[in-house]
Amino acid sequence: MAASNFNATWTLDHAEYQQLKRDSEKLAALERFGVDNWGGYDDAMQSLEDED
Repeated sequence: MAASNFNATWTLDHAEYQQLKRDSEKLAALERFGVDNWGGYDDAMQSLEDED
């Protein structure tokens, strides 16, 4: 599990780091092949902004 310290840095365990890398690589591949042209893409991105 990620943890923050007083210097605003984060510590991740190896499994978490590997999952983040895989997720990032997957997103990059999907975007290269046009997932951003999918009809629900804008809705999905908006839902992320709404969560913030």
